[in-house]
Formats: sequence, C-alpha cells, structure tokens
Amino acid sequence: MASCNGEDCCKWKGISCNNLTARVTRLVIQFSYSIPVPGPTSYENFVALGELKLALNELVGLVPHTLANLSNLQTLDLLDNYNLFANDLEWLSHLSNLRYLDLSNVSLSRVVDWPSSISKIPSLMELYLDHCMLPQVNPKSITHLSSSTSLQILSLQENELNSSILSWVLNVSKVLKSLDLASNNLPIQSSQILCQLKDLELLGLDQNSFSGPFLDFSRLSSLKSLTLQNNSISGPLSFGHLPHLEFLDLSFNHLNGSLLIFEVTQFSSLKYLDLSHNQLSIVML
Repeated sequence: MASCNGEDCCKWKGISCNNLTARVTRLVIQFSYSIPVPGPTSYENFVALGELKLALNELVGLVPHTLANLSNLQTLDLLDNYNLFANDLEWLSHLSNLRYLDLSNVSLSRVVDWPSSISKIPSLMELYLDHCMLPQVNPKSITHLSSSTSLQILSLQENELNSSILSWVLNVSKVLKSLDLASNNLPIQSSQILCQLKDLELLGLDQNSFSGPFLDFSRLSSLKSLTLQNNSISGPLSFGHLPHLEFLDLSFNHLNGSLLIFEVTQFSSLKYLDLSHNQLSIVML
C-alpha cells in the first residue's frame, strides 16, 4: 500500500485488514501526542475503513470534511480531543453506513444547524455529543426533519441546552431507548412532555434546573434507569407504576413528607435506590 511506504500496515498495532484484499478496515489510535488532524491524502487508501477510533488523543484543528470519503465507515470515535472543532457537520450525510458517532468534547459551537445534519445519517444507532458547546435549537428550523428509525442511544450531557432541545428530542427517533440530558438547563415544565417516549429504558436528567413536585413517569412503562439527582425537586414522593425500574437516583433534591416503605418494595425489579440528601421521613409499615 502506497500510504505505508512499502511496509505491511496490517501488522501495525491498532490496524485491522481484510484478509483477502489487504485493505484497512479498522484504525484505532489512542493516547497520542498533540498532532494536527491529517489532510485529505491520508485517507485515500482507506476506502474500506469500517471503524475509525481516534479517541483520547490531542488532535488539533478542524475536523476534516474529507472523512466523508470513507463511505464504508460504521464507527467514528473522536471522543476527548479537546482542541478539535467543526464549522459544520454536513459531511456526515455522506456516511450512510455510520452507526456509531462520538464527538464528545469536540467543539461544535459554530455548527448552528446540527440537528439537521444528524438527521441525514440514516443508519445511526448511537450518538454521543457530550460537552460540545452545542448551539441552542431553533424549533422552527426542525419541523421538516423526519424521525430516525435506527437511533437508539442519544447523549447530550453538559451543553447548557434549554427547553428548545425537547422539540427535536421528542421527534428524533421512533426507537429511542436511552436518552441522557444530564447537566443542561432544562426547566421542569418542559420535561413533562418526555412521557411521549414510551419505549425509553434509560433517562438521565440529573443536574438540571428542575424545581417543583416530582413528575409522574409512569407512562414510561419500559423505563429501567431514571436519574434526577442534583435538582431542586420538592414535595412528597409518588413513584407511580414502573414495573421494570432497576435504578433510581433522586439524591440531592428537596423531597419531603412521608415515604411508606411498602411503596418501595412494590418495585420487584429495583436494584439501586438513592434518596439521600432530601428531607424525607421513612415510615416502616
């Protein structure tokens, strides 16, 4: 292969190749030093690449649009490259086979219409955009976007997003199983409409701007994990009917009143419960 200067790339650590064609199908580089992002010629011989993992490096500069040439790519992981940034994400629309995308801690502050770009990746199943400085969503700009039939996991932690994001979240996918909106700026009134996501199994809403009474999540009948710690939820606690709930964290809130212990024992699937740092009184009946 020309790009390897006559060497057998397939023997290099982090590289996997097709046994018949010797084309590179997987490239993993981690814990490297500060280097600029490679230019267009670096990808010319990687047309068969299915996985590109460059997480936890110190890549510097603009995410190259030439990644769009990797049409067979199924996994793209640029996690924790703090000096990377993108001006737009339109190049993602060329990656029709992409199933896993992690751009967490890559600056996307200039990507104004990022939901539109994400909606053009038809096979995407997992999306992680944590701490990307995402711009707020304009609800009017996303009314024409169609729902995904593949996206199952969505994580948007630590972006200071407000309630406008929910107009997109509620329509982003018909098969969403996991939604993490922790460490944003969501008010409790807007979170009530999350109950439309009936197939949701994991919901992370910790460290937001929630106040007022505890919400009724019983319409999320498939829910297995619910985290709401570090909010300002007050008043009595009423669980509702959540037959599959395994993990519940309501610590560091302002819940008060009496909690009958038998209410907790009704959750036959519950494995973890944290109600610490509240003002609840437990009644052993």
